[in-house]
Amino acid sequence: MRDDELDFIILKCRLAKKGHFKNLSTTEKLAAAMVWNRPDWLASTGYTFAEAIDRLGPVWLARIPAAERVLRDEEASNSAA
Repeated sequence: MRDDELDFIILKCRLAKKGHFKNLSTTEKLAAAMVWNRPDWLASTGYTFAEAIDRLGPVWLARIPAAERVLRDEEASNSAA
């Protein structure tokens, strides 16, 4: 089954990594910062980790680990190629 929310988060994380972080919405920035484990990105939003968790809400927060796994696996696959 396809998860549109997860796909959207992954897309925004890819964009952030490609240098488009500043163009994302605040919620998208928070998700990207958490997925990529970038406390510097989180700090640039002015949010603490606790505030980011609250802002992301249960739907997006539940998808952060899956998004991180997908992107980590992509990077490992790309570096092996």
